[in-house]
Amino acid sequence: MVNDIVGLGLAFLLDSEAAEVDAQLCTAQEYTERSLMNSRLRLALQRLPERSRLLIHAHYFEHLAFKTLAGQLGVSKGRVSQLHHAALQDLRRFLTPSALPSRPG
Repeated sequence: MVNDIVGLGLAFLLDSEAAEVDAQLCTAQEYTERSLMNSRLRLALQRLPERSRLLIHAHYFEHLAFKTLAGQLGVSKGRVSQLHHAALQDLRRFLTPSALPSRPG
């Protein structure tokens, strides 16, 4: 489930126009669940180390390829792939139920 949240959450954040249209088409409960997922993902992204956060932002929000990022970071494309994989693992860990902040209630 956490893998799905990371994948869907990143996709949801990437295309704000699609998210707005999608929000209009889905039920209030679905919209609320997606909004909560979006908030959790943003918090998880903030918890990443700066380099990982910048890499995720550049790749998913600026659509930069690993090859481009490798040149900017002064590392190999393979190393960018390793850093990306580690950042996604961190996001998954941050999104596990035990790592999420408790909701007031």
